[in-house]
Amino acid sequence: MFTRNQTVIAHLTSLAAVLSLLGSGIAALHLASPSAHAQTPAPPVPAQSVKEAADIQLALDDIDTLHILLPLKLTLEQMDKLAAAITSAKTAYEKKSAALSTAPLLKMADEIRDIRKKAIAGAPVPTTFDDRIKGIQADYNAKRLELDTANIVAVSGACKPILTPDQIALCTKMEIDAYKRNKHYNDKASDTQYFNAYVVDVFIGNPRLVPLLKEMRAAQPAK
Repeated sequence: MFTRNQTVIAHLTSLAAVLSLLGSGIAALHLASPSAHAQTPAPPVPAQSVKEAADIQLALDDIDTLHILLPLKLTLEQMDKLAAAITSAKTAYEKKSAALSTAPLLKMADEIRDIRKKAIAGAPVPTTFDDRIKGIQADYNAKRLELDTANIVAVSGACKPILTPDQIALCTKMEIDAYKRNKHYNDKASDTQYFNAYVVDVFIGNPRLVPLLKEMRAAQPAK
């Protein structure tokens, strides 16, 4: 589906190199001021309902995301294409992730129920059973890492052709600037790795991105 996958893979030294960038860049800084909305403790407002408070927090989170979307000056066509590409990749990822997490255990369903029943009655859980479960978990972790890697590659490969070279450069610069501000900048990481970190922070890790893109699209004046 994504013809640029192999090119992106070639530029990723390793998933570890990409994941080592995560959690300390745009996602952590929000590219807002030092008193970023998400990091500012809200004063107690007893009169507000829980739903209203949640709605306000969501609005503030959206504003933080807009800090890193508006500089791209996305066209209407780009908003549509990005929303479609990210939605498609997310659907494929979630389907594979669900199958990955349930398939091995479903094969052991009867045995698991039987072990549980016997354990409730006082029988010790067999060590061989525990070892098999640990093996399944280790195998799942390895396959999940592969799946996450493929997802980063897929989303990056889908979004790059939609963005202009200048927009890609800006995404990369914003991510690098965020890491420098957070004192996690790694000068050995490539621009491609920083762009992929932006992809994870903004396109993959933000569940509000697609709804926000659609709202931005709808808010544009008709031509």
